[in-house]
This record gives sequence, structure tokens and C-alpha cells, in this order.
Amino acid sequence: MTSSATKGAGTLFQYGDGSSQFTTIAELTAVNGPSLSRDTFDVTHMDSSWMDHIGALPDGGEVSVDLNWLPADATQNQMHTDLTGVARNYRVRWNNYGAATVTFTTDFGTDEQLDAAAHGMETGEPFRVTTSSALPAGLSTDTTYYCRRLSAGTLTAHTTSAGAVAGTGTVDITDDGTGTQTIQMVTSWSLPGLVTGLSPAAPVDGKLAATATFKVSTAPTFS
Repeated sequence: MTSSATKGAGTLFQYGDGSSQFTTIAELTAVNGPSLSRDTFDVTHMDSSWMDHIGALPDGGEVSVDLNWLPADATQNQMHTDLTGVARNYRVRWNNYGAATVTFTTDFGTDEQLDAAAHGMETGEPFRVTTSSALPAGLSTDTTYYCRRLSAGTLTAHTTSAGAVAGTGTVDITDDGTGTQTIQMVTSWSLPGLVTGLSPAAPVDGKLAATATFKVSTAPTFS
């Protein structure tokens, strides 16, 4: 049978500003967790015919991420600052497409812009496109594009993540296509919580590296 496995390369770990803005933490090498769990209480009594248990409060556990330590990187320095006790909304974004979607339209005669209300993506994030009929010329299915966020409802498509950040390599759209156009976004796991640890390491004969840990403080959500 054909495997439906998806490679881990392209997974992002991000922190939010409390609203819809997210920043990707740079150069991750691994994302581990969270270890969600729930204890139980033994409430067995004299009239029980089996051991009786009730569920305790759920524990969100911890997320840990390994990364190439970049001391001058603003996103990594933000984690250090947040050790003072700042709670943030974090999220993992996996490299699989279609779990979250939003429809879009184009107006190639005016600009290269994609209009997609509440798309939720940030600059540099990957996406793909599908259609019920014909895609706008310049876009293709099964091709990964990268978002340059213009607003909560508009973006441009770029051929590389770095190009999206720099505003270069914009996809040239030459007609509006027909039918319903859909953006396929990657799966997100939102994990509100606190930074609980940051452990940089500097081996003599190796790269700078670090492990960061985050305590999940409320219920995670998938989207």
C-alpha cells in the first residue's frame, strides 16, 4: 500500500503576540511533546463492586524544542526575556496540507494579490492551492508557495520563504481562473503556556545549540 506518512522537515514552532500574529522561532532541529496526561482519584467505597476512579484535572505537560542557538536572533532572545513569567500562545505547524483551508480570489489586472478573508498565515509560511475548476494561471496544484502577509485578508504568493520575507520571487498571476479557489494551509496545534527552561550549549568542537521547554497551561487546540 502507499504510505501517507509526511516528512517532518518544514515543521515550525511559533509564539504569538496574544492575537493573530505569530513569529517563527528560528532553526529548529526537533520538536518534542507535549506530554498531555490526566491523573485519577481512587474513590472506591464500601458499596463498590469495582475500584472506582474519577478524573483529576488534565495536565498539559511540557513541550521541548531543540534548536541551533543564534545568540543575536530576536525570536530566540524573546524566549529568554519570557523566562520572567510572560505567558504566550505558542503553536506547532506541521508540514501537511489541507487540514485547514480558506477560499481565495484574485484580480490579476490590478495586482498579484490573493484575497482570502481571515487566512491566519504569517509571512514566510507555506501553503498550497486547489480548485474546483481551473486555477489562476501562474499557480499550480501540488506546489508549495510561501505567504507574504499584506493584511488579515490579503497575501501574495512567493516561490521561497526567504523571498516572501524579502518581497521577491512573487508568483506572476495572469488570469483569475474559474470555479472555487482554495488555499490549503498546514495543521496547527495551539499550546498556550510559559517558557520554563532555556539551556544553551557551546561544545568546543560543535555547533552552538539549545533546548527550550514550555509548560502548557491551558487546553491545546487543533486547527
